[in-house]
Amino acid sequence: MKEMAVNYSYFERSGYRVIRTHVSNIVSEVIKKPVCSTNNYGINGGFFASNNYTAPPTSGLSISYDGTTQNPGSNAGGTRNRGTFFTYLDNGVTKAGITRCTTIPNLKQQVGNLQFKTIIGGGSFHLTGSKEQFEAIHEEEQWSVHAGIPATRRAGLGFKNESNGVYAYLVTSTVWKTLYNLRDFFKDDLACNNAIFLDGDGSVQMQVYANGELIKADGTDPSPGRYVWNMVKLINKN
Repeated sequence: MKEMAVNYSYFERSGYRVIRTHVSNIVSEVIKKPVCSTNNYGINGGFFASNNYTAPPTSGLSISYDGTTQNPGSNAGGTRNRGTFFTYLDNGVTKAGITRCTTIPNLKQQVGNLQFKTIIGGGSFHLTGSKEQFEAIHEEEQWSVHAGIPATRRAGLGFKNESNGVYAYLVTSTVWKTLYNLRDFFKDDLACNNAIFLDGDGSVQMQVYANGELIKADGTDPSPGRYVWNMVKLINKN
């Protein structure tokens, strides 16, 4: 029997699945396959280009940096200034931030040449501002993804400064939601400091061991799910 996880926790609330783990325990990994076809725990990552969802994507459209890969991509080929989640070491402690950027060099221009551990591109939720400010930024980021209706399945990644460190919240919806709904969940229910949205609709996937079983939420496409470019992975899944 598998023992209870000590490096993450899992819960379901308000139509969402949530993995909570310290930010030092997440990394973006390019997989080019369904999340549930890997041995990893985590959720789907950012946006990508694909001609066939049952075959590996042709390219990533959101930054996916794992701390070592020399060619981590960019946000929409470096043409879109979009919300990007990053973790970094500060005096031996892993912390997190979110900044809008086009490429990693552009990110460094804004926040400095930090000791980055992982960088994950997506879209801004701008939890620190008003709903109107979020709408304006969403427009600036030039998304075809509508913030409101029609609703669909959603995925996102947030962070929260807690008393014993900075924690990441990996979230997917179990029912159809708007981006407004997911933003409110990060802001009001989870009280995150900030968050980004990740790819949605049929790309939404999660795999995690919880409640005595391996949860394989493989999305709306036929099992084992849609081929995605990258995922947000738990480094230690015990």
